[in-house]
Amino acid sequence: MYRFDGLDTLMSAKGITDSVTFEAYLKEVFSKRESQDENLTGFVFDAPQLDFTYEMLQAEKQIEVMASYVDLNSPALPSGHSTELTTLTGSIPRMKYAVVRGENDYRKQLIALNEVKSVANFSNMSETEAVSAFISKQLFFSIDEIVSAFKNSLNYQVGQNQSKRALPITADNNPRGSIRTTFTAQIPAENTITKKWFEKDGSTEALTEVSGSDPITDIRDFIRELRWKANGYENVTVEMSERFIYKLLSHTAVLKAIGYAATGLGLRYTKQNDENAIAVARGMDLEAQKTAFKTIIEADELITSKTQCGVEKLNAGSRKYERTYIDAFDNETILIRPSGNIGLIKNVVPLRPDGQAIVGSVYGGRGIIEYVYNRDTREQRWQGELTALAVPTRPQDMYYFKGISLKEEAEEEEGGA
Repeated sequence: MYRFDGLDTLMSAKGITDSVTFEAYLKEVFSKRESQDENLTGFVFDAPQLDFTYEMLQAEKQIEVMASYVDLNSPALPSGHSTELTTLTGSIPRMKYAVVRGENDYRKQLIALNEVKSVANFSNMSETEAVSAFISKQLFFSIDEIVSAFKNSLNYQVGQNQSKRALPITADNNPRGSIRTTFTAQIPAENTITKKWFEKDGSTEALTEVSGSDPITDIRDFIRELRWKANGYENVTVEMSERFIYKLLSHTAVLKAIGYAATGLGLRYTKQNDENAIAVARGMDLEAQKTAFKTIIEADELITSKTQCGVEKLNAGSRKYERTYIDAFDNETILIRPSGNIGLIKNVVPLRPDGQAIVGSVYGGRGIIEYVYNRDTREQRWQGELTALAVPTRPQDMYYFKGISLKEEAEEEEGGA
């Protein structure tokens, strides 16, 4: 009788028969994998909690005052300032992902396995070793799909909360899920500064530079103001998407500033010198341009996000699921914030009442993966669960520049002026 060589029982084929051995496998193989390609800059995991509702105090930097000068016998007076504590509350959403392997999968894998067997001798491996290595890869790929799904979701949460002041759950980013809602980051609306650096054509998406606009001066002056305000920042981080830094680095004022700084000659601002400075800037590589940009705007840190997250949608025409990428960080926004951590990933401890199930944990016990095997159909199923939400803890200290306006809007405003 033809067999699937363990492809239909990947777990037991690798000696994983209970929760203890599954937990050991996940710890050994996936503890470091969880953080690969992770982009949670500024956010750290909080301790797990039992309740699905979080409540925490907003982190606020208080103004430190001087001591009072008194005569020798006068008592010390307590502060007259009453501390107002702002409480941040919200609900924590649950995420799930499953991987199923059935007979059709085993047959495709068996074809590949037979090829591996046939060339085993050329790899200085026995056929048994080749089969074992192939099964290990199939098991890894099955579970890694779940771990990667959670990682992508967390990356998207952080990127959206940092760049959009909220995490919208829509049909576009959650097409196979049942939830449609928005988790707000509770960042004040007045923290958004609107500038006209570029105009965008509503139909073609093409950008046109607005004459006389100067992103460098706008951003640098704002950063200086943040440093000098009463409870100002000690260090300033500027974040944007990689796509947006490309746009900024094409702006004439930005190129000119970078070029003049790069020459170090203190050139007089003449038309010819401007053209030379722009040419110098355009001749620099991207990393050199970024470094110069960070220095000129007087930021302590510049972070550009390339993070993209996959989404699986059903194509109504072909009736097949197709995968596309969406950017985690908004492509028309600049975030200016204090350096260091500005948020927590609130999470709920997973509970699995069924003591007979084969269950292992990921993300330090914050998520679980359960394995179910159907003997009748030989179907293997791994299902993961993680309940977590990236929540800014300093929302009042997160500021935004929006420098792209629709061309039609700009024309209407000019006409009405």
